[in-house]
Amino acid sequence: MTEYLITENNDFIVTSANENLITEESQYLSYGVKYRLIFSDVLGNGKKVEILKKDYTGDVLPMIGGANPVQISWQSTNDYYKPIIGSKCTLSLLVTDSISYDDFYKFDEREYKVVVSYAKSQGEIYLDRVEADGGTVESYECVDNVLNNFETISSNYENRVIEDGGTVESISCISETITDDNFYRWGAYWSGFLVVDRYKEKLSTPPFGIKINAFDGLGTLSNFSAPIGYNNNNTPLELTNLTRVKDILLNLDLDLDIYIASDIRRNVKGTDFVFETDIKTLEVGFEELKGDFGLYNAKEMLELLLRNWNLRIYQSYNRWYIVGASNIFDYYIKEQIRNEVQSTGVVPSGIRSRITNQLNSTNKEFINFNRFDKDGVFRKSEISSVLYDNNNELKAIKNNLSREYLQPISQVETEGIYLQTKTSFYNSGFEYGSFGFVILDNASSDPLAEIATNEISFRGDRSMKLTDVAPTTSSPFALCFEYNTPLTDIDVNEISFENISWSLKYYIKCLTSSGDAVNSTVRYAITLVDSDGTKEWIRETKSWSLVTTIIQRQEIENSEANVFLKFNEDFTDTGLVFNVGFQFVSIKVTIYNTVCSNSDYQTTYFDNLEVIKKEENTKTENQKFVSSLTNAGIKTTTKKLKLLADLQPEFYRTRDNYGTFNSTNIWKGRINLINQNIANDYREYVSEYNGMFRNLKVQPLSMHNKIWFYWPGFETDEQSTVIDGLTYDIKSAEFKLKSHLPNDDDDVDVEFIVN
Repeated sequence: MTEYLITENNDFIVTSANENLITEESQYLSYGVKYRLIFSDVLGNGKKVEILKKDYTGDVLPMIGGANPVQISWQSTNDYYKPIIGSKCTLSLLVTDSISYDDFYKFDEREYKVVVSYAKSQGEIYLDRVEADGGTVESYECVDNVLNNFETISSNYENRVIEDGGTVESISCISETITDDNFYRWGAYWSGFLVVDRYKEKLSTPPFGIKINAFDGLGTLSNFSAPIGYNNNNTPLELTNLTRVKDILLNLDLDLDIYIASDIRRNVKGTDFVFETDIKTLEVGFEELKGDFGLYNAKEMLELLLRNWNLRIYQSYNRWYIVGASNIFDYYIKEQIRNEVQSTGVVPSGIRSRITNQLNSTNKEFINFNRFDKDGVFRKSEISSVLYDNNNELKAIKNNLSREYLQPISQVETEGIYLQTKTSFYNSGFEYGSFGFVILDNASSDPLAEIATNEISFRGDRSMKLTDVAPTTSSPFALCFEYNTPLTDIDVNEISFENISWSLKYYIKCLTSSGDAVNSTVRYAITLVDSDGTKEWIRETKSWSLVTTIIQRQEIENSEANVFLKFNEDFTDTGLVFNVGFQFVSIKVTIYNTVCSNSDYQTTYFDNLEVIKKEENTKTENQKFVSSLTNAGIKTTTKKLKLLADLQPEFYRTRDNYGTFNSTNIWKGRINLINQNIANDYREYVSEYNGMFRNLKVQPLSMHNKIWFYWPGFETDEQSTVIDGLTYDIKSAEFKLKSHLPNDDDDVDVEFIVN
């Protein structure tokens, strides 16, 4: 925990470089604080913003804030099921004769980190201590209600003495002889990196204002490749959803903990699996690759994973939260429902009334999160209080609170996407390194080929290239690497070689920049074994011939360089003999050294080396899955989405009777459950709230919180709303809020139709 002693001279508190500072190494890593601004919001609650510089070890310099020094905003969207919600922080600072800042625009996007913190109340500090000891606190606000919000210098001194087992005879003697200001313990609220996409320089004398933006980076994930099961050329690894998610988030260098709350589970033969640690939504191979053996970018894969579990991600309280977009409500009600289902086997009814009763009786709502560190290591399950309401914690201001009613729907229509499975080897594009290939060497055991990463590739990140020791003259012939179709063995009783082809993409790299032709020859050989023995493919005659002494090299001649070229050819049955009982045959492709007499020749890159069974390589058409609301009256609105097709009856939610694997149960497919959740939300008009609020609590509102709207004696929402967009002006303690009211009552009746 970071602690600062501050002196409240005015709204903006300038801290010296020599103040006693305790930093969290896990938060700041190799970044040092270069600039700091500590101030109070209009309610007197301490706030802090720091700009950290990579590898900085110098003095901490002051900043001066403008009228609205710090604003944090989360993107608002009308799609409640949008999986990624990014955020940004805008700093408004003043340049004076004595205060100036670095030229932020001259550095890369990871040079400066921004961390925004809030002063914790005594109640929250008490909560931290109890949780650190393994306990729980039902209502830490009670501590705040009987104590001052913050410790003072004297009370902090007294607490430290007591914690050490001592006593203080007269704390008043100390408090009367010092300036007994607040003693702040800070909690991180948000972090991101400064990004200056466009810079306008003020050509005027100080003082003048500047604005700079920092982003959490979720929107930049499209610049990174998604993780796949690459394992240093060894057998590819199966990756869990959590492994993929944490690897994607590590690209952002924020190193935040990950909090996950998902209600959909999978049951396979009596064993439960949760989204994060046990489930592999995308299997190794074509499922985690795009067309032409390309890679998803990190943002695409994150969206794919989350949307297919009805989850969304955002930063809140300096953590990554991955939370269900539907069917997420009070933990204790969920446990009550779960226990009933397990003991009676009957799906309970009146779910929404239970939620309402819990809110009315406790004014609390708790969500159970599984907490992992940045590396995906499980820490613990945390039952966290998330509820704010419009009477005690938030106050509507500016008279602009509105409620909009969105039309109910008649059906949820999901396009089920079938990931295409080709009959060629899934590592034909070398994205899993040399797995499935054999790299050959010369007499000195030097490899004649190697995997190239982030050099030249047709798709994805990797390709195969010839090494420097591979000869580039007409002799000798050097075998560089080969591929023997281990995963595409051919049943000769079922398929004709007329329907088999092979293809290759190659790139002749030359240093020449002229338009002169670069004559080169790529050489290969293709062999297989039939009843007569080893046969080789003869390109000129389009037939197979028995190998007698030396395998003939086939040649691909070309005059182009520095561009990917494609070669493909079809096989025939000519020359093949298969006796009765001869079942399988493998095709071996051998690549030799490239012949090129041009002195500018560097090497040859190979990608997408495929042996394809053409008649089986047909595309499976996507399918439509419709959950149509029954007894819904006349409604015409349809919610449409795209998900990976999955109808395996292995999934359930808290409310579902999942029984045992070999007995009666009502497990459903994952698409069924997601469609059902969305149908539940939109069974009637959906209330959406928009308005400005002032935060009345010391702990500021954030995206993982939920808002319960009620007006005593007039109207009360039946459950809390989900926040969809938020803008926080920290100095004024004001929030611009957008949220919607879900409907987590008993499942609405639907007809599930597969078209």
